[in-house]
Amino acid sequence: MESQSKTDNRLWVLAVIFVAFTLLISAAGYVFYETQQRHIKRKSSEQLAAIADSKAHEITTWRNERMGEARTILAAGTFLANYLKLPNKDPSYDTSKREMLRWMAVMAQHHGYETVLLLGADGSILLSFPRENDVLCPDEQALAAKAVAGREIIFSDFYRQVSSEAIHLSLLVPIIPKGGVDQQPMGLMLLRIDPHQFLYPLIQAWPVPSRSGESLLVRREGDEVVFLNELRFRKGAALSLRIASNQPDIPAVRAALGEEGVVEGIDYRGVPVLAALRHISSSPWSIVAKVDQEEIYAPINTGGRYTLALVVLLVTGAGLGVGLLWREQQAQDKLRRNEELLRTVLELLPVGVRITDQAGRIVERNPASRRIFEAARNVRVDRDGTMKGGRSTRESRSSLRSGPLPEQQRERRRRSTRRLKSSASTARAGSYSVRLFRCGMSTERSPGR
Repeated sequence: MESQSKTDNRLWVLAVIFVAFTLLISAAGYVFYETQQRHIKRKSSEQLAAIADSKAHEITTWRNERMGEARTILAAGTFLANYLKLPNKDPSYDTSKREMLRWMAVMAQHHGYETVLLLGADGSILLSFPRENDVLCPDEQALAAKAVAGREIIFSDFYRQVSSEAIHLSLLVPIIPKGGVDQQPMGLMLLRIDPHQFLYPLIQAWPVPSRSGESLLVRREGDEVVFLNELRFRKGAALSLRIASNQPDIPAVRAALGEEGVVEGIDYRGVPVLAALRHISSSPWSIVAKVDQEEIYAPINTGGRYTLALVVLLVTGAGLGVGLLWREQQAQDKLRRNEELLRTVLELLPVGVRITDQAGRIVERNPASRRIFEAARNVRVDRDGTMKGGRSTRESRSSLRSGPLPEQQRERRRRSTRRLKSSASTARAGSYSVRLFRCGMSTERSPGR
């Protein structure tokens, strides 16, 4: 019972050690995984924020450059007004027209405008480059009327031309003669911009290698969010893809509503992304720079699998170690029980057992062996095994107490001979020698004379 209780206690101790090792290794693996995930997310957030800041700055710079050119045209209002004042029959009209078309060609070719048009105050096309027979779409007509009425530069938003389905932006600059502050514009310049030439490539370019990196330009339009540029994973989405503004889990919606920062959410494909949101100053636009979370966390997911494999390996090793320790203790217990059993058997054997090592040193012997050798020390034996003086020590002491023996008894003693009889066998057990032996006394009487 006591041995079984000790065994159970040891089993509980080993089980507790194994559980403690498992919890410790698992906790270490989890902490390592979480630390790496936070590190990767922080680095990715910083990278996305830098990309969004760069995009916002480049788009703002591009807008400012276009507005600077529009202000230059506005300042040249007298030059343009003088051309508009010339009657068609004036001898210098043709020369002025050629100079005006040359100037319009320079604006188109060197400043990135698709089309440059000179309009009258009523919105009619007076001159156009590069096409002579150009027309205004309804959006452009409305913008021209607004520019004339407001006597101010208008930088339009993205719009789609009805006839060609092409997407454009426009700059409309009223032509006001110098000193004519209170005068109505005599006409206006319309600078048509094709976003595919510069703006869309600027938005879509991604500065680092990425499978899913993408920039979106969006604006709010009533209760909807409109995507303004072509998308990487959906063709023909510009001005066509619209999302309800009541979906705050979509980063594009949050950006269009004016939020800035780095957020997690779902993109237009329904894929989890990490996105940086920035507003484009002096415009209704916002930029979204995003990357799929799967791509961001791919390294840590791979590392997580290795970490999990390492944790499993360590836990398995701990389990094997505890199991081996348990088996070792079981073997030691069994060995100890066998030793106790062997010792008990040796003590009970009537046969003498003596175990010696290779050097002849006694390693173990049983009590019977000690008794036999103790008795043998008190007997003097001839070479033939005959004992001389065949009296035992006890008999000698008895004769001293009771006096000399009778003559007849002494004669009987002289005629008897006591012999020491022994038998032995030896066996090898590894590096030990095991010797079993018996030893006894026998008395022989010689025949009378």
